[in-house]
Amino acid sequence: MVRRCHAPALLREHVGRGRLGVHMFPPPGFAKGYAGQDSNDGGSTAPDMAPGNNPHFFDPIRIDRGYTYRKTAACLRAYQRITMSITEVLLEKGLIKPDHLAQAMELRKTGGMRLDRALISLGHVTEEQVLAVMSEQLAIPIVNLENISIAVETLRLLPAKLVYRKRVVPVERNNGTLKVATADPFDLYTFDELRLLTGLEIQPLLASQEEIDKVIKAHYGVGGDTIDEMMSTDDLEVVSETSGDNEDLLEMAQEASVIKLVNEIFLEALNERASDIHIEPYEKDLSIRYRIDGVLQNATVPPQIRRFQAAIISRIKILSNMNIAEKRLPQDGRINFQVGNRQVDVRVSVIPMLFGEGIVMRILDKSQVLYT
Repeated sequence: MVRRCHAPALLREHVGRGRLGVHMFPPPGFAKGYAGQDSNDGGSTAPDMAPGNNPHFFDPIRIDRGYTYRKTAACLRAYQRITMSITEVLLEKGLIKPDHLAQAMELRKTGGMRLDRALISLGHVTEEQVLAVMSEQLAIPIVNLENISIAVETLRLLPAKLVYRKRVVPVERNNGTLKVATADPFDLYTFDELRLLTGLEIQPLLASQEEIDKVIKAHYGVGGDTIDEMMSTDDLEVVSETSGDNEDLLEMAQEASVIKLVNEIFLEALNERASDIHIEPYEKDLSIRYRIDGVLQNATVPPQIRRFQAAIISRIKILSNMNIAEKRLPQDGRINFQVGNRQVDVRVSVIPMLFGEGIVMRILDKSQVLYT
């Protein structure tokens, strides 16, 4: 017997039940031919369980070690029905009001997001409240990522590029099962991709997106997703800092991915309330440190960042109105930028060092200045 819906148990549901029923396999007594079985196993397909009528039918394509899914209308209807069940529970518990739900449904149409995410985006419910209801209804445990230590071997099971793209975190490997923290338990395509990639069964755990993003940044590095994009593109040619071609350096420093990477370094410093940023080149790596509460702390950065040292330095020089061709003498400059309603002033000093130019930046967040 082949399961047509080779997906996590969280989406197995009794048709017609008021609440989500969680089943790893088709429940006893169900007619043969329902979405959990192949139609060629000798059974007949009950009318309400036929692919055309059952919103929980998944159209599989057999590949190496399992299945993937076409994004059929039936699939999408299944997701919508389940998220609607979650919002119904939120209504029952008094966590949202009917007019909140109406606003969220309108936002879902225009913004293309899930109904529960729309409610969170509008501020009608917190992510923690939604996760609690999901955990209760889908029988998926909630994990507090701040209180656990993830083994390095576990983190290496998934490539950084996939972790950043899917925004999931491997938490624990136990024999043939990999526990993965996610804020989106309805993304079956991701679970299937992880299963095919690792050869392990995937057990989802619920965590807030904020916690997941913190863990990704802590373990995979500031700007790790941008670095992955830069490493995989053929359009970005890596230029050495010792290169005499300043036009190449200028062109590389103005690449969108380099601009994004430098912006991420600044934003991380602001989020951490850092007063200084130190960028220091060494023989085999590039160190980025933030001064937080008077103490210099190392930022976790991808090891590949060393390849883009020249681009990062040149980008900061351009922002500071410095001469990118000058590499033997110290230079000073200033950067002014706005983040939301915050006005930020950055004083920049570039200093020649043994393995290239180092940068020290003093950050003044004018919105944090107290006047007496």
